[in-house]
Formats: sequence, C-alpha cells, structure tokens
Amino acid sequence: MSRYRTIHCRIWNDDKFPFMSDDCQLVFFHLLTTTMSSPFGLFNASVPALAAEKRWDEKRYRKAFAEAFAKGLIKHSEKHLLILIPQFLKYNKPSNPNVLLSWGKIYKELPDCELKFEFNQILMDSIEGYGEAFHKAFAEAFPKGMPKTPVPAPDTVPASGPGQILGKKNKSKTIDETQFEEFWKAYPSRNGKKVGKDATSIRFASLSEKDITSVIIAAKNYALSKNAIDGYAVDPVRFFRSTDHPNGLWREWLEPETPTRQPRVRKGAPGKYERAAVKGDASVSTDPNKYDNVKEFHHESR
Repeated sequence: MSRYRTIHCRIWNDDKFPFMSDDCQLVFFHLLTTTMSSPFGLFNASVPALAAEKRWDEKRYRKAFAEAFAKGLIKHSEKHLLILIPQFLKYNKPSNPNVLLSWGKIYKELPDCELKFEFNQILMDSIEGYGEAFHKAFAEAFPKGMPKTPVPAPDTVPASGPGQILGKKNKSKTIDETQFEEFWKAYPSRNGKKVGKDATSIRFASLSEKDITSVIIAAKNYALSKNAIDGYAVDPVRFFRSTDHPNGLWREWLEPETPTRQPRVRKGAPGKYERAAVKGDASVSTDPNKYDNVKEFHHESR
C-alpha cells in the first residue's frame, strides 16, 4: 500500500479547517498519515491507540478528535473501530484499475457496518467517468452490488458524544432484486452495451421505494427517446447522478418524450444540420421540422 498522502494547499482556504483549534488540525493530519490508515481513507483504529501513537494523553486526543468529528472532517464508528475521512478520495484517487483491486483486499477485511457502505458509495462516485476497466475492477474488488441485508437510510445525524457511530434518523429498507432487474432490462444500451451493473445497483438501492417506482418508469421512457434509439444513451450509473445532473437525469424522464422535445446536442463537431448549412447543400434541408425523426434526417443526408 502507498505510504504517502496528497494534501491540497487549498486546505488553508477551506471554510472550516483554518478556524479549528491547533490540536484539531494536528489530529486531522495525524489521521491522514498514521501508520494505521489505509490508502483509501477508511481504516480500523481506536482513539486510545491513536493517542498512544501521537504520544498524547487520551483526554487531549479525544477532545481534538471530537472537534474534527463535529465539523464533518471525519466519521467514526466506535463500536466497529472504524474511521472514515469523507474527502480523502478527492485528492487520493486510484491511479489505475490494479490499484482498486489491491484496495479491495484491505476493504474486505474491514468490519461490515454503515460506515463501510457509505465509503462504498463515495468510492463509486470518485471513479465516475473513469472508463469500463475501472468499473470492472470496482465490481470485482468491492462486490457489494445489490445488498442482501437491509440498506441503511441515507439520512444520519451525529451522535451526542465524540467517537460514537452515527445515529439513524429513519428505518432501514429492503430492496427487491426483481425491481432492479426490471430497471436493468428496460434501460437502453449504449452502442449495444450496458456497463457498470454493480455500480448502478448500489445507486438503485439507495433510492426510496417511491423513487424506485419512478426510476423504472423513467428508464422505460428514456429507452424510447431519440437519443437512446440512436445509441447515445448515457451509462446507467450516470442516469442516477452525474456532474451535469446532481439530482439525477432520471428525474427529467418521468414523462415520455414529446414531438416538441428536441434531442440533446452533443458537444464537439457540428451536426448534420450545421454542416449542411455551412456547405450550402440544397439537397439536405436544414429545417429540423421537415423530418419526423432524427433517423429520417440522417438517411436523407447521407
């Protein structure tokens, strides 16, 4: 495992870190670099052991640790002796799929709990857009997929005291795997392929029961859209959340596409409408209303 960590200089422009006590800042740096840490920011450690490594008395360490916990820099399950640094992967991402495979060996030995499931989501988000090889490695090294046990509710509140596990606000829910298979079957392929099934299933499992019903409807509507029929569907995992659609692209497809709804224009080279206009090609109309669908226009413009 790597024995160094990346810390961005912008940490001193953060809205929390510069205003914390010196002890809290030092404890945070200690958690980033302790020999008990892992290369991905989730690791087994107890507060007494950390205090001993720092050569501090436990009371002083706990006070600074509690401050870091209260400010959201760290999360902690005292019951499972597990610590998570939520922003760790933002600056320490896996450099290649083999790194993910090596992380998986460490991950599997960590105790199962809500914090571990939360990390799984964070890691999945961090490799979004990294390509099929990364998603395959993720599915192999972190085989969570569709949880067999009840999924913890996403809403959590800090416990009253330092070093305690996050308390749940809502009850757990159980996901029916047949619902996910219905979604997966309905979702359109991209160039004849569907990738990231395990990563997609994790995001599917995090939805509420009401949203699960809605996202299945959205997938069916999206499959009938012009973009999907032409092979331009986004990867399934990005249907739930992406940089362009943080609340989910699926929410835009709760209703079927209508004739007045224009297909999305892809960034890059100009489309056939634009090329026809530039070349002055009279054989191809630049009026999109002339054609009933995109395929008809493509056929005539060849």
